[in-house]
Amino acid sequence: MSKMRAIKIKEAGGPEQLQLCHMDTPKIGDNEVLIEVAAAGVNRPDILQRQGLYQVPSGASPLPGLEVSGKVVEVGTGVRDDWLGKAVVALTHGGGYAEYCAANASHCLSLPENFNFYEGAALPETAFTVYHNVIERGRLAEREIILIHGGSSGIGVMATQVAKAIGATVIVTAGSEEKCRFCIDVGADHAINYKSSNFEENVRELYPKGVDVVLDMIGGSYFPQNVKVLGVDGRYLSIAFLQGSKVDLNLSSILLKRLSFNTIVSSMMICLNKLRDLKCNKRCIVKDFTILLSPFAPHIAEEIWQKLGNKTSVAFAKMPDYDPTKILKRNIQYPISFNGKTRFKLDFSSDSDKDYIQKCVLENEKTAHYLSGKSPKKIIIVPGKIVNIVF
Repeated sequence: MSKMRAIKIKEAGGPEQLQLCHMDTPKIGDNEVLIEVAAAGVNRPDILQRQGLYQVPSGASPLPGLEVSGKVVEVGTGVRDDWLGKAVVALTHGGGYAEYCAANASHCLSLPENFNFYEGAALPETAFTVYHNVIERGRLAEREIILIHGGSSGIGVMATQVAKAIGATVIVTAGSEEKCRFCIDVGADHAINYKSSNFEENVRELYPKGVDVVLDMIGGSYFPQNVKVLGVDGRYLSIAFLQGSKVDLNLSSILLKRLSFNTIVSSMMICLNKLRDLKCNKRCIVKDFTILLSPFAPHIAEEIWQKLGNKTSVAFAKMPDYDPTKILKRNIQYPISFNGKTRFKLDFSSDSDKDYIQKCVLENEKTAHYLSGKSPKKIIIVPGKIVNIVF
């Protein structure tokens, strides 16, 4: 197992540049597993990398392949032995186009029942992205309305099916009538051909009060239109900007509608504010924060990097290691929502169970006020995230 077969990119170009080669089997580190690859997914970054339009991050494998399925054949320090032999799907740091691939154990899931390896390999990139953004960050709830751009893409299809599974109404945009029909077939309630009509006008005609969530991978000129179709307390989720990252921002609309922008940049701003409140000026933290900032604000990050005394570019710096033990919380603040609208927040100990949380929420005087004498039909508690009361 010291050598393995792999697919490398000979030089930038078409599919003919993918070349079979032999290379060393990856060596795994702490908290990693080595997967014997059964199948690898094909994603946009793989294609862009082959075309010479995607720079491989520092420390990543030069081989394409960001998601795989297969069996664990070796485990690193910190990973339980019972992972050996387990069939898994995994997000990788590149290197999936090979017989063996290293992956962080926290980025692996057991292969779902009734899934073969080929189906499983197409799951992680889209499923993880959609769940994290739509459910965890966007807090999409039953009876809410979501607008999904790129409805016929892998992300779009997964987002549609997840949204319908929780009881939301789905509007998608796509670039042809054929793609629109496909989107309807996979579950969308409405499909808008953005090439033959204006999606903003269509959405506002369908739902004059606006939508609750927008999942956007376009950016550019779509941004102001997305702001216009969002309703009060709407949430905007940006996962890419195929049309460009620079936009005109009308702050008055955002203020009046109390919009939330759950992008990575907003999360970093929240992190920076907390560090400032803590009066934290530790060099190691500033260094890691600058590396994380660099893909999104490269010029500012480069200036900070040089002021830290570095002689090379931040583009060549290794990304910080993820340590889940560092994000454990003793207390968690739960947004308390009614029919998907956040009304107030309550703090609970991180070890509080669902029954205790539900009891406290129902006994709170604010809950009685917002229910106005109505009985809850369903109480949804996402541990560590949110409580949503449907009535």
